[in-house]
Amino acid sequence: MSEEQLSTLLISGNSGSISSPSPPLTKPITTSFNDDTDAANIANAPCWNLIFSTETKSLISALPPLTRVKLKFLTPTTLDYSIIFTENWMKNIRTSGTYTLGRSKVSDDVILEFIYSKAGVKLFSFDLPLPMLKGTKNYVLFSYFDGKLLVEKGWTGGVRGLEEDAFYNCYIFD
Repeated sequence: MSEEQLSTLLISGNSGSISSPSPPLTKPITTSFNDDTDAANIANAPCWNLIFSTETKSLISALPPLTRVKLKFLTPTTLDYSIIFTENWMKNIRTSGTYTLGRSKVSDDVILEFIYSKAGVKLFSFDLPLPMLKGTKNYVLFSYFDGKLLVEKGWTGGVRGLEEDAFYNCYIFD
């Protein structure tokens, strides 16, 4: 999906199967942030909810309806990433860790690097740790931000490459 197609889809208000309809955009998707103030403002907004995704080959595409995905900035260096199920035997998957925000060395986009320090899953009413995720690094490339909408761009397989392998995850401020 091209940035133009994504912009058209978001402007039309169609939010896909992740959540409720998204508000229309007033400006088109751009490929960079205005300045470093925009990057700092991402973390100043405490919670971002995933409302739309074009990912087809990941966990996001396999989520049941009404599932919520949240990215929550707790302090200037820590965050929580949660997948919350509404009607399921698995109640949630939660991770916490440390993060840094900076600029990509390849593009001018803002990059979020976070490292899991704790991960767990709640099955029925039991909290179970996921120690295999501890220390895992993740990178999120943000390609658009306007204070209310945050767009992540990634590539299938994690390797930056062909545009047809690109996907977008759109978050709104909670």
